[in-house]
Amino acid sequence: MGLNLLLKVDGVPNADLAEATRVEITEEIGKTTFFSVHYPVDIEEGDMARLTDEVIGPDSAVSILEPGDDGRLECLVQGPVSRQKIHLETGGSGSTIEVHGGDSSLLLNQGVVFRKWLEGKDSQTIVNILMGQWQGGQRTTILMDVQETDTVRQENKHSLNQRQTPLGLIRQLARINGFHFWITTDAEGVETAHFKPLPLSEEPKATLVINGKDCNVARFDIDWDTARPTAVENVQVSLNNAQDILGIVDQSSIRTLQPLLGQRGLQQIRGAGLTSTIQISAPVDDAGDLLARSRAVLMEADWFITADCSTSLHKLCRLLRTHTLVNVAMAGTRHSGKYLVSRVHHRIDETAHVMDIRLWRNAWNA
Repeated sequence: MGLNLLLKVDGVPNADLAEATRVEITEEIGKTTFFSVHYPVDIEEGDMARLTDEVIGPDSAVSILEPGDDGRLECLVQGPVSRQKIHLETGGSGSTIEVHGGDSSLLLNQGVVFRKWLEGKDSQTIVNILMGQWQGGQRTTILMDVQETDTVRQENKHSLNQRQTPLGLIRQLARINGFHFWITTDAEGVETAHFKPLPLSEEPKATLVINGKDCNVARFDIDWDTARPTAVENVQVSLNNAQDILGIVDQSSIRTLQPLLGQRGLQQIRGAGLTSTIQISAPVDDAGDLLARSRAVLMEADWFITADCSTSLHKLCRLLRTHTLVNVAMAGTRHSGKYLVSRVHHRIDETAHVMDIRLWRNAWNA
């Protein structure tokens, strides 16, 4: 088997898992990372033993690791098995089984919770949810990379009432605050939960070269769309005292959390005379809450450029992951520069590790 992967169950390398013929992993910003592991099904002593193998059964904790460019193992995904797809051929030959699962965020999406959260910042609520999940028996430990939020919940105003799964609430609070939530796992199996803005100040992990002798991508498709809001009509009336609530968004506060990856962002491109506005309809308690929601809307609309490309581990000599930056070269003056990796679909078999990549950008060059 030439996949060059290490597959574990409950943190222990497993020889049965190593018989896979293909592995696919899809990681995407704002979504659970999903995996599928493909196996042949053999008839042994009149039965198909792999179909009842508990190693690939429900809730089995699978880890998939691959050596990075420096030779060190990197965990592509770790989490429970949730599904199987079985194809049986008459006579047995050609039968297959696909083992599907996702990262540990699936553990946060297993049941609706009805709860009233105590007063405090949204970031503290996130910490409490994660502590209850991991220290409550589902997992032994998790590291937390949680950035403090501005939004504060108060019982005498709008308290935070949960009527959804923990994962649904976490992602709702992330979107309200202009944050994102994702889970990463190191080579030892230690998980880290991230709740914060996108890490746009880090150094690019690789350079994608479109043309020339150093070309390392098979294609590069760019799609830009400037029909997006650039301002918020953010005036509401307080339900407590009938006073106006103003949440004026300062562009500098957006750029502190979400720096431009090029020279001219959406607001500069559209200009003052072509402002597109949107209104925050959700009721708020104070200016801080309104400001956070308004800023989050503009941060989400900021990503007006998307690009799709395809490469391989052999060509790029790097594993690309979401929530990281890359440089794009030889795409012309306007569209060369830094991009955010928003989605990677890994297809790994005996011949290659292909990566289909989606990139985001919130600015272009003059």
